[in-house]
Amino acid sequence: MLLFVWTLFFLHIDTYAVSGNTTRIHFISLYGASDAILLESNGHFGMVDFGEDWDYPSGSTGSKYPYRYGITTNEGYEQQVIYYLKQLGVEKLDFYIATHAHSDHIGSGDEIIEHFPVDRLYIAEYDDSYQLAAHGKDVTDPYYYEDADEDTLWDNQYVYDRIIQAAQDHHVKIITDLDLEENAVYRRFRIGNMSISIMNYERKRDADGNIIPVANENDNSLVVRVNAYGKNALLTSDLDPVDGDTEKIAEQVKRVKIDLLKLPHHGIDYNNPSDFLTPLNPKTAVMTGPSSWFNTRMRACLPNTNVYFTMSDSAAVVADFSFYGIATEYVKTESEWGLLDGTYYYFDSNGRVTTGWGYIGNAWYYFDEKGSMQTGWQYVNGAWYYISESGAMVTGWQMIEGVWYYFNENGSMQTGWRYVNGVWYYFDLAGEMTTSWQKIDEIWYYMSESGVMQCGWQKIGGIWYFFEVSGAMDHDMWIQGVYYLKSSGAMAVSEWVDYNRYYVDERGIWAP
Repeated sequence: MLLFVWTLFFLHIDTYAVSGNTTRIHFISLYGASDAILLESNGHFGMVDFGEDWDYPSGSTGSKYPYRYGITTNEGYEQQVIYYLKQLGVEKLDFYIATHAHSDHIGSGDEIIEHFPVDRLYIAEYDDSYQLAAHGKDVTDPYYYEDADEDTLWDNQYVYDRIIQAAQDHHVKIITDLDLEENAVYRRFRIGNMSISIMNYERKRDADGNIIPVANENDNSLVVRVNAYGKNALLTSDLDPVDGDTEKIAEQVKRVKIDLLKLPHHGIDYNNPSDFLTPLNPKTAVMTGPSSWFNTRMRACLPNTNVYFTMSDSAAVVADFSFYGIATEYVKTESEWGLLDGTYYYFDSNGRVTTGWGYIGNAWYYFDEKGSMQTGWQYVNGAWYYISESGAMVTGWQMIEGVWYYFNENGSMQTGWRYVNGVWYYFDLAGEMTTSWQKIDEIWYYMSESGVMQCGWQKIGGIWYFFEVSGAMDHDMWIQGVYYLKSSGAMAVSEWVDYNRYYVDERGIWAP
């Protein structure tokens, strides 16, 4: 079933599929303060940032990639970004622009390169030492953040090195040092009807040309201006318009009519000052952070601006360029199964992976925190479940590796006494259906080979026993007035019983 659905996954073409004559910016709706922006024009594609991923370094203090406080470990969006591109029919990317070495912007870059051929990677050179000297801290100290300003080294080096390595492995042309005059030719290029200009590429260098460290990697954020049909969009990454090192780019921007603005730094208040927003007054703004961050002051600065949020009920915010302007709207995708790197995911209409329990078709499925469909035994909220090889949760009787288990209508594995289809069964603590003799709460019971609790007279191993309606084995007592059950529960035969006061014959009957 899943293989069939995956075939449909590739055949599906929605409203925003490639038409060969479109010019759009897709702000993929990642449900976190994270940027992944796809540029499309006339069948050509490129990306500006790629979103957070699940990878993070876990090295010890002193290693090249130590684990540090503040590293993101509990979210990732690489599957969603790859899925969105595949739904659009993207087969290759003309370029990647990695704005700066923070994982919420370029974490998924190496995974994207693994899935799509890429011609060029634009990226500013990064090394932890470029921040280290500015902070005057020890890079190996995982707790140095206590005295640092808002940015730390986090996993910057890790994500930068991984995207560089992926680009080298896949023979992607790496374009860096845009501040050097010899690379000026790369600062502006076209795809389809789009003219793309990279801004804020300047780096401070000493007399020998070495990069001078800055206190904040956000200061190095590449800013991208997109022009098509006479309309301008400004993708600001994490630009800080109030910082002395970047306020010059803010002045440059104010001299250009901006029709669409991606608010700096996910829309955080202190990176969106009034004297930056008010002069721009774009028709449209996109915010890659929660809508709650767009406060009253910011609204007052942009009274005529339509603001869209990627942390919303949507798969993307899509801005469609034409001679008439930029038409922006929220879009959705089809809910579908997807197979990525040998793992099944289920993407909802917002293009996001399903996590936890999901009712799909007519069955329940279980997905881990990354959206990976699970199979086999799963312990969820204090109960055990079994997921078949197809991913569907099982209910009722199931034989698993030669052992019978019973799962209720909610799928949870049963233990202890269970009344099923008019008879009683007993399941041990591991959920295994019991057979033969069972001592439960100091009382003996007998279960048939099919697991059914026995009642009344039962001949077991050539010996007769008697079990009450409750299933409890009787012992040390007379039954039906003529049969005697010994302490073992076995019916006495041809022997004196009850303190040698009575004799039972070969049939077990007391003959007065």
